[in-house]
Amino acid sequence: MINLDVPPAFLTPADIREHAQFDQLGVINGQDDAAITDYLAAAVTVIEGAISRAIMRRRVQFTVDAPFARWPFPVGPVVSLDAVRVTAPDGTVTTLEAADLMLVRPIDAPMLIPAADFTWPDKHHLIPIEIDATCGIGDNDQTIDDFDPRIRQAVRYLATHFSVNRETVTEVDQAVRMMPYSMAALLQQARLVPGPPVIWCKGRG
Repeated sequence: MINLDVPPAFLTPADIREHAQFDQLGVINGQDDAAITDYLAAAVTVIEGAISRAIMRRRVQFTVDAPFARWPFPVGPVVSLDAVRVTAPDGTVTTLEAADLMLVRPIDAPMLIPAADFTWPDKHHLIPIEIDATCGIGDNDQTIDDFDPRIRQAVRYLATHFSVNRETVTEVDQAVRMMPYSMAALLQQARLVPGPPVIWCKGRG
């Protein structure tokens, strides 16, 4: 997944400093706002990977193989399907019409399904397609208090941990293991679990 927009922050360095002092995790001294902002961004990336959900709304791009009978988005919720481009074997790029692919169950299990009357440009070879979509749990007018408290607390905890210890862990599994068991369990409840894609090809060569 590629972010086409920079996701806006829904926590501030002041929130992290306050959280560190309240939970007696340590006082964040000698760090400017830019450093704490970087830790916040890292924490959001890790939490999004852990729950397979985009926290703040932004445009993203996926590159997948077609033809497919069903393609589940690896992240949700999906607010809108913005564009789909198909690259033929000869390099020709075609933008599909909005009615060619249907977005179903956009909130809890978003996936793309070809319309009944749609025909793929090439049924015999796997071809790459680019999918532009807008994803995210919240819109850009929301504040931290509007979000699921499980997600809010997880981001706060992880960003504070990074800031206090002056380290960043980008591997999702390792970062989640840093959290208390109760918080990791809450994240598991919030996780979106996409199903496998159904890709078919009538033949090759």
